[in-house]
Amino acid sequence: MRVHEIQVRNHLSPDALKAISKTASRFQSDIYAYLHDNTVQIDVKSLMGLMVQNIPKGTRLTVKTIGDDDLEALEEMCRLFENA
Repeated sequence: MRVHEIQVRNHLSPDALKAISKTASRFQSDIYAYLHDNTVQIDVKSLMGLMVQNIPKGTRLTVKTIGDDDLEALEEMCRLFENA
C-alpha cells in the first residue's frame, strides 16, 4: 500500500476526470482518492465516482494505491491529479 497527499493545481474538468479514470483502469492496483480530511473516498477507476465530486483548484487529495503495481499507480495518479 502506498499513500501520498497532493494539491490539485487546476479545476478538474470532465475530460481530465475521464483521462484520470481511464489511466487508473490500466493498473491492477486499487486506487482511491480521499477528500475533505479523508471523509470522502472515491474509487478513481470509477468515472461516475469522480464526476459526482467537486474537485476545484487547490483541493488537497490523499491518493492511496493497493496492489502489485501500487508504486507505479501512485506516481501516475499523483502526476495526473496535480497537472490535469
